[in-house]
Amino acid sequence: MHRVREVIKYGADVIKFCASGGVFSKGDNPLLEQYSPAEMNVLITEAHRLGRKVATHAHSSIAIKDAVRAGVDSIEHGIFIDEEGINLMKEHHTFLVPTSYPLFWFEQHESEMRLPPWVIEKAAIIIPAAKKNVAQAFKTGVRVALGTDAGVYPHGQNGGEFWSMVQLGLTPVQALQAGTVNAAELMGSQQNDSRAGHGEEAQAALLGAAARARAIGDTALFARAAFGTHRVTTLTESSRSGVIQSAISMRWSTCSSS
Repeated sequence: MHRVREVIKYGADVIKFCASGGVFSKGDNPLLEQYSPAEMNVLITEAHRLGRKVATHAHSSIAIKDAVRAGVDSIEHGIFIDEEGINLMKEHHTFLVPTSYPLFWFEQHESEMRLPPWVIEKAAIIIPAAKKNVAQAFKTGVRVALGTDAGVYPHGQNGGEFWSMVQLGLTPVQALQAGTVNAAELMGSQQNDSRAGHGEEAQAALLGAAARARAIGDTALFARAAFGTHRVTTLTESSRSGVIQSAISMRWSTCSSS
């Protein structure tokens, strides 16, 4: 509680804590909790009392469920989310921020990264589980907001998250919503009718994304569909030309304990 008050006093806009161990963090276990349910309750309650949203890095199923029960606003990663966790997130209207692009990027670049053995061992377990479980969460209708794990891969490739969410089961429009209206709602930034899909601000954001669009493969990451009161033009690009560099807000980056 003291630390939450301290970082808010000195300017923190969002509180994030690591409810479970990570992949790139040495000496912890992504299958276990790093906070007790009581500690999570105190931390989240105090942050909310002071008007701050709370995100948590959570890989393990128990960490996800205890954080959701405690009232966390978003689960970052959600690698080992199970059916009970999915149902809890839907019941509590908790957002999942899947940070899914690193799952694909890491597989392609692992050999170049000169990683210690314990990272490779963790990743070998994490990546297939994440693809399976996050896809199931998408399928069952968990609320999704786009956020990145930028720093795991080079900065500037953040827009690949749109592509990877489509690979795991979101429609292109759902992926676009995750990066606009959903992310804005999660951050409490829906004011002044500047929501994506409504008004000139949305149009400017979408045009900015279009100008930078370099889709992976032949996947159309933005589809022609009704999106609020605004229509989004299909943006298809030729294959193998990189990733989307989006002008749309990408939310905060995740902590170093990926």
